[in-house]
Amino acid sequence: MMQYPNAFQILFCSLYWTCMYFAYSYRVSRIPLSRQPKGGIGYWVFLMLIIIYSVFDFTGGDFSNYKILYNNYWLYGTTSHLEPIYEYFIALSSKNYFLWRLFVWTIASVIWVNVLRTLKQDADFSALIFLLIAFFHFVGARQSIGFGLLFWGLCKIINTRKNRVWEIILGVAIMLTSLSFHKTMIAYLTIILIALIPFRKWGIVVTLILFPVIYK
Repeated sequence: MMQYPNAFQILFCSLYWTCMYFAYSYRVSRIPLSRQPKGGIGYWVFLMLIIIYSVFDFTGGDFSNYKILYNNYWLYGTTSHLEPIYEYFIALSSKNYFLWRLFVWTIASVIWVNVLRTLKQDADFSALIFLLIAFFHFVGARQSIGFGLLFWGLCKIINTRKNRVWEIILGVAIMLTSLSFHKTMIAYLTIILIALIPFRKWGIVVTLILFPVIYK
């Protein structure tokens, strides 16, 4: 049965995000981008903050839906919806739904922070943009691991100088791994790989025509 968040849970999620937003807005406004650190503890502070919110995302649209699927696994031995890797995490979670969420979103958060570190983006500004654009999709959807692997692999391919061949192979392998984490990743992976091909005008026209078919 669908469960709706109570007043305390709504207040917790609202205040948590609001405090993060104002904290990072203040830091970004006080420190010029040219002087902000490109690494260090800032990444790991944000990592911990998004993990905590993700585990207790009571107001997320799929929080209750995932809990239903989680309970179905213990009742029937399968969720009939989630990919095998998530059911494996359920089996490890000792019937604790929040522990399962901790497994899933810790992996997703580490991957996304690795993407930012690979691109050498400053932690505070990246955190603020993440909060404004990607945050609520990230904390609510298991696809976050898949998307993180896609972007991490892509970063390896386009952001490498030394040992380029091996970096490209590693990047492709990481992107292929994303297929295990959501059924839709095949569509996004196909689009990204096509985008890496240097097309002429006819190629662009063909990809535009095929886009609805590939995405479907």
